[in-house]
Amino acid sequence: MNAADLAYLSLVRRSSSSLLAVLAIAAAIGVSGTLVVLQETMSETFSNREQGIDVLIGPKSSGLQLLLDGLYFSAREGEIIGYQLQKTIKEEVGPKLIVPFALFAEHQGVPLIGTDDSILDWLKHQGRFHGKMVARGRWFNLHTDDPEVVLGARAAETLGVGPDDRFRAFSNLTGRDGKPIWDRTVRVVGVLAETGQPHDGAMFTPIENAWEAHYKGYEEGIVHPGKKVSGVSWFSVVLDPDKMDQLEEMRALVQGRSVAQFIEVDRELNWLRSFLGQGRNLTGAMAILSLFLASTVLLLLFVERSEMTRRELGLYRALGYSRKEISMSILWESFYLGVVGLSLGMILERVAHLMVRAIWNPPWLSVAPWPSSTLIFLWISTLAVILLIPSVAIFRLYRIAASEALAAS
Repeated sequence: MNAADLAYLSLVRRSSSSLLAVLAIAAAIGVSGTLVVLQETMSETFSNREQGIDVLIGPKSSGLQLLLDGLYFSAREGEIIGYQLQKTIKEEVGPKLIVPFALFAEHQGVPLIGTDDSILDWLKHQGRFHGKMVARGRWFNLHTDDPEVVLGARAAETLGVGPDDRFRAFSNLTGRDGKPIWDRTVRVVGVLAETGQPHDGAMFTPIENAWEAHYKGYEEGIVHPGKKVSGVSWFSVVLDPDKMDQLEEMRALVQGRSVAQFIEVDRELNWLRSFLGQGRNLTGAMAILSLFLASTVLLLLFVERSEMTRRELGLYRALGYSRKEISMSILWESFYLGVVGLSLGMILERVAHLMVRAIWNPPWLSVAPWPSSTLIFLWISTLAVILLIPSVAIFRLYRIAASEALAAS
């Protein structure tokens, strides 16, 4: 029986403590890996984004919530402000662009957003179109039997549809009868050219379709505010650089209303970047703490292993094992525990990542096909620490042998 087989038998004999060690490693890798991935994803998402938007106006919530709504089309259905605010802002402030977005339905996780023709100017302002804006088909028309939709490039790929295809889209809000407040078959009339911007993952339709859902939601008492209005989820605003004091004029106009909120995109992004910088330090501390706890469990396990080896050293020698073979078996134990624990931890990290997407579904969170360099470094470092920990048991083994040799002399 070689050292690897001896290590396996030793772990089986101490199955409870071996299982505890594997679970400790898996939990440490799962927790620290999840924190690292989330922090890296958010940092990459918000650090280098060129927004082309100066102001977001939406229902009162946290500034971060409105920022995510406006930048990633993730608004909550039923939370709206009045569409007429667009006209008021145009007349009293006169920004370069103010575009309404009303999220009211979805299909296979792709949001359906009502808007008007001002979005065409907004898309041109966003830029990054190489050639035609609508790569296939045309822009939508009003007043058709089946609501017409235009899809972003990524949305079309996700849904596997193109011009002239039809599919069912429906609201996540249900009425008293348990049915969606808006449930229609929509017709794809166009697909936008790919730009790499968040709107690639959305689909757009005339805003009147959103109002149809809002009116039904008002009748069911599930759309806020509790009055019949032609509503939007948020406005994206681009200021006119040639006009002074637009920002303060708009702030005063919006903040005087009871249901609307105003945020400056650059200011919110700067705050978020600062927060993420602090979060990087916290993530590192949490990862180190998780690995420290796992290392402590392993250390206790191998202290126990060295005590058992000390008691059974005579038996091992009677069976013909040398100190070197016994030491190698201890290293093999740590290798087995490390590989199994790391494998489970990697699975836990990926499952946690997918669960966050399934439950919360933040639009900025992507699942990378390959682990990042930071994550790989974390795994290698953990395995290295796991292989170093049994040095305590090996050191004690050689001390015992040295003591016996000294006593014999």
